Amino acid sequence: MRPDDSPADSSLTALEWPGVLLALEERLATSYGRAQLAGLRFLDDVEAIRQSLIRIEEMKRLTGEIGRIPFAGIQAVGELLERAEKEGRLEVHELSAVLQTQRGILALGAALRQVTELTHLRDLADEVHSEDELVALLSAAINPAGELDGRAYPALAGLRREIGERRESLHRRLEGLLRTRALEPALQDKVYTLRGHRYVIPIKADFKGQVPGIVHDVSASGATLFVEPQGIVDETNALTLAEKQLDIEVERILRELSGRVGYSASSLRHNIAWAGRVDLLHAQARLSGDLHGAPPEVGNGGEIDLRGVGHPLLLLRGEEVVRNEVRLGAEVRCLIISGANTGGKTVLLKAIGLCALLVRAGMHLPVQSGSRMDWFPDVWADIGDRQDLRTSLSTFSAQVQFLSRLLNATGPGSLVLLDELMTGTEPIEGAALARQVLESLVAQGAKTLVT
Repeated sequence: MRPDDSPADSSLTALEWPGVLLALEERLATSYGRAQLAGLRFLDDVEAIRQSLIRIEEMKRLTGEIGRIPFAGIQAVGELLERAEKEGRLEVHELSAVLQTQRGILALGAALRQVTELTHLRDLADEVHSEDELVALLSAAINPAGELDGRAYPALAGLRREIGERRESLHRRLEGLLRTRALEPALQDKVYTLRGHRYVIPIKADFKGQVPGIVHDVSASGATLFVEPQGIVDETNALTLAEKQLDIEVERILRELSGRVGYSASSLRHNIAWAGRVDLLHAQARLSGDLHGAPPEVGNGGEIDLRGVGHPLLLLRGEEVVRNEVRLGAEVRCLIISGANTGGKTVLLKAIGLCALLVRAGMHLPVQSGSRMDWFPDVWADIGDRQDLRTSLSTFSAQVQFLSRLLNATGPGSLVLLDELMTGTEPIEGAALARQVLESLVAQGAKTLVT
């Protein structure tokens, strides 16, 4: 719901709608859910709203029976899918991330099917693409340690075995050389190490030429030469060749597996978007539970019947909230809320406005069951201090500017919430202006609540 969406951004801010979106974000489990939240739009169809309310109610029932649904294993793999789709190669840990994500999505789908009578969730679960062949291929190719599994690739296993044997043989040869008494005076230290993938021993510079071999490095002081003994050169070459062959085989396997992921990228991308939808649905159900909320009856006749309504953000903060009953039939165009200062008028006005926005988003309300909140295509709110120092507008002038826009934009189906209408000027003039504004809104068919 971006700033350029209807209702106006100033109305969303006045009603603290960003706080509701933040509460949803705090209840998300995946980056895909956050992407879905960022793209959340108000619904403009009553039937779509009713279907959304049912899905949230089913998710609440499901989590009530099985606890929170699983999102384990689902990782951010969108960039990996894009790379594989463009014939790029994925590393083993990246292929493993794709596999774990698909397994996590399949587990998520299975969780949605656990309660047979929750038909909307079962239909949602049926939208998952199983990709059984890809899962089987990657599961066989990658072992639990996150490495290519030699059981699936005999040539790979053979090269690994050969490399291990050759390396062990070299270590034995080098350890034997270091124990040779004739070589002892030339050794700087009785150790061997690697220089550029070649095994070397440290020889004192004074003994240069007395130990047959290839010098690969010199210490900073020049006192030590790192020499590959001549007797292990051929064996090291054989090891290097085997390691190169292993690299070629690993590259071949990774490209083969990456190509298979690329082939399924579109299907897998569908699945991660699906996981985001489920994550957002789960967050909406959790939010409803935390608010002790309920799905309202929804129509398009302009009726409001909120039973035990409370301000959702105050409820989430654990503050003591006085719940109210608000009833306006379809024929009632205007309700004036009066009372003493700090009596909760503004809070109630915001609560009603947020209920209207929650309905437009297809979400449950902080109300008791049996409530009704009809769909309003436009929700306008002018609440709080309207002074704008950037444009040098007083509170009164800022409200007049808002009302000018409002009167040109509202009509049948609009919900208008006005706090302390025309109180920033001379009382008699303000009262006359306020009356004219309300009469105009009623004539235009808007439903108006004003303090």
